[in-house]
Amino acid sequence: SLGYNLISGSIHPTKFTNADGKPLDEVLSSDLGVLQDNSKAPLDTYLFEEVFYDSELERRNITDREIQSVVVFSKIPKNSIKIPVAGGYTYSPDFAYVVKTAEGDYLNFIIETKNVDSKDSLRLEEKKKIEHAQALFNQISQSVKVEFKTQFANDDIYQLIKSALP
Repeated sequence: SLGYNLISGSIHPTKFTNADGKPLDEVLSSDLGVLQDNSKAPLDTYLFEEVFYDSELERRNITDREIQSVVVFSKIPKNSIKIPVAGGYTYSPDFAYVVKTAEGDYLNFIIETKNVDSKDSLRLEEKKKIEHAQALFNQISQSVKVEFKTQFANDDIYQLIKSALP
């Protein structure tokens, strides 16, 4: 059975914070994506002022269709969430969203974007990464509400988040 145990340790510094937990003034663009789009501004709720991404699906999430209930969202910098996977590797999902519900509660969404049609199109290695991430966020959800979702090429981010809201 796949599972994770909590361990003690410092969470700072991160790609967003210094050793004291204070926000950094800048994040490396290469940690956000290898491609850049200067033709379209990011959505107002996007944490960054420029559009860096790794796939067309990620670009659309950053620039298209504002989601009213989203307070803020961000591309997760590479290697900033190191989810352990079998074989000694780690993996980081693509996006983090903070959503405010109609009741005023806040929900946290972690989104892995896969620019393929469905789970059946994923390589075994990718399926394992997603399985490990799901197990980790299920564990975290016992104390902090976190939803982990996989977004495929034909999935609209708005519908994906909306379907998970109460």
